[in-house]
Amino acid sequence: MTFEIPPDLKMLAIEASTDVCSVASCNNGKVYVRHQHAPRRHAELVLASCHAVIGEAGLALSELDALVVGRGPGSFTGVRIAVAAAQGLAFGAQLPVAPVSTLATLAQSVYRERGAAEVCAALDARMDEIYCGAFRVDALGRMELISKERVCSMAELELPAGKWFGAGPAWDRYAAEIPEAVAGTWAQAQPHAADALTLALAQIEAGALITAAELEPVYLRNRVTR
Repeated sequence: MTFEIPPDLKMLAIEASTDVCSVASCNNGKVYVRHQHAPRRHAELVLASCHAVIGEAGLALSELDALVVGRGPGSFTGVRIAVAAAQGLAFGAQLPVAPVSTLATLAQSVYRERGAAEVCAALDARMDEIYCGAFRVDALGRMELISKERVCSMAELELPAGKWFGAGPAWDRYAAEIPEAVAGTWAQAQPHAADALTLALAQIEAGALITAAELEPVYLRNRVTR
């Protein structure tokens, strides 16, 4: 599944809530990406990757229409790095911000790559728990949350009726506890910043962008694990 970004939109997206540091920009309908599996190197890579993709798109930061950021849940450190980077860039260039769920971005990535229309995105939250959310593709090809994002054990996971596809590292970590409602899994799936751009379109269309000062991370719990 592929999605077209309107050619008049110029955006930058940052997603760093997992072991992957993913950054993407768009201009004239084309998307430019840095997507690297780089555990514990996000602080080193994220700003350099942002400047790289903006440069490849032929843009200056001040020319962007919006800055998109994965607001979590996920790695506490990774979420903080992404939010701090987005706030710094947005404050400096006076850009509006579109905060996007990391779980929704993961689900959107799986829909794009595998065509799965009902996705339960799940990340390992440590402490024998997962961050999870159930998403279903809408008429515009965008993943829509249909059950509240939460932190729970895999055994406590409840899914609405449907043919669910499990995506994300938690499905490997807790493979012995997969619910019967899940028809297949892709544990190697990771959220991709290009898909955060797709999800941000809904906020832009609704006029629901926020300021950098209003941007807050979403952890789903307060106990820091990493």
